[in-house]
Amino acid sequence: MKDLYTILDELYEIEHNQESLEFILALVEESFAFSEHKEIRFLINFSKLYIKALNRDLSELIERMDEALSK
Repeated sequence: MKDLYTILDELYEIEHNQESLEFILALVEESFAFSEHKEIRFLINFSKLYIKALNRDLSELIERMDEALSK
């Protein structure tokens, strides 16, 4: 049961990080929608990739939880 609580804590942390990053990304996109700065475009693209990585991690943790619950 302790393992399940650890997994849930990890899920909540990933979810919070993803929501925070999505909020920041939305602000950056809005502020620099027509910017020619390469750095801003890089930041936006990097953020999108990071969100995808978080989603992948979240899926892996959900799979771990399913495995633990099936025991």
